Amino acid sequence: MRSSLVLSSVCTLLFTACSGGLSDDDSRVAWAATQVALSQGQTQAQLAASGTPLATGEEVAFRGTDAAADVDYTWSCTGGGTAHYVGTASVVSDGAGAGGVNFTLATTFDGCSVSGITISGDLDYVAEVTTSAGSATSSLTMRGSLSYEGQVEGSCDWDLTMKVAASGVGGGSASAEFSGSICGHDANATLKVG
Repeated sequence: MRSSLVLSSVCTLLFTACSGGLSDDDSRVAWAATQVALSQGQTQAQLAASGTPLATGEEVAFRGTDAAADVDYTWSCTGGGTAHYVGTASVVSDGAGAGGVNFTLATTFDGCSVSGITISGDLDYVAEVTTSAGSATSSLTMRGSLSYEGQVEGSCDWDLTMKVAASGVGGGSASAEFSGSICGHDANATLKVG
């Protein structure tokens, strides 16, 4: 009797401690909403930063441009709330279709509502995108803790890296690899569907 009471108490505590997490399916939905907020807000943040004076490289390659800017921008999310982006963004171009974009952003979501989901919390977001004639590669790293309300409910930690490679125009190919974890789930197994 005493053993079953202790076991029951331990199971109740474990369930209570983990009940704020997201299921595998809900993690995919949270991922999609977070990606929408990151891409829309980060694009606006970079556009706002491009209006500020840029620090150019001392030695610019032939036909090339190098530019970097500080980012400090608050985006009004499409469904209400805000996302605040702070960090740096840089662009390198050789003028012949090759180049890259790099940014490092600390993002604070404050009731940021997109796609029927409200996001709160902090996420550090680092991206490196490289393009050349007919191909592009990108690497994204995301680390932080976010909470979700609405279509999905719960809180979870992010610690993942995504690598995407694309080649060809029109009938080209693309591949994505995920590593790390999202909401306590293996990122590759959760996000690589199909």
